Amino acid sequence: MWISKAFNLSVVEKNRYVWVDYLRGIIIILVVYHHAFLGMEKNGIDVPSAVVDANMAAYSFRMPLFFIFSGLFTGLSLASRSAKNIVWGKFNLLLYPYLIWAFLQITLQILFSNYTNSESTYSDYLYILYQPKQLAQFWYLPALFNSTMVFVLIKKNFKIKTGYHLALGIVLFLLAPFINSISMMSNWMRFYIFLVIGDLLSGLY
Repeated sequence: MWISKAFNLSVVEKNRYVWVDYLRGIIIILVVYHHAFLGMEKNGIDVPSAVVDANMAAYSFRMPLFFIFSGLFTGLSLASRSAKNIVWGKFNLLLYPYLIWAFLQITLQILFSNYTNSESTYSDYLYILYQPKQLAQFWYLPALFNSTMVFVLIKKNFKIKTGYHLALGIVLFLLAPFINSISMMSNWMRFYIFLVIGDLLSGLY
């Protein structure tokens, strides 16, 4: 069972929107590109300016798009599913795999420290709980989970008007840099506005 959850195998069996999967696949390729670039840069490898420019161009939109997609489908799900089902589903889809893979990555980086460009130590396990930004690509999973939890709470219980919800997203975006030392908080705050934008787009879908 834990293997199924770790790899999200149940998702493969569901009916899916092909165009969304294609776009997500392209964005994931851009994410891999970005982290490969960071790895080369960290090791002092000279990178052509065109590679740097392409990385910066993709960096500006790829992660916001992920959150917009999530807001699009979370907003639609709230019309037909209970908040409890959505929360549990997001836990299995996002947080559970995050805990497993973050733990495994740190463990492997420590065990094979002589063969990787990471400098992980046993203290890095604490980053899983409060500073996922230090765990490279894994920060996205708790950020999406936390922002979705806040979104569901507000959408279901407070039912605030669209304009106020957008204003809240902007305020969270502006406050996020002040608590970068706790990226478990700042990450979801920075991208919450894009979740709200996705929800707005769901009304047009």
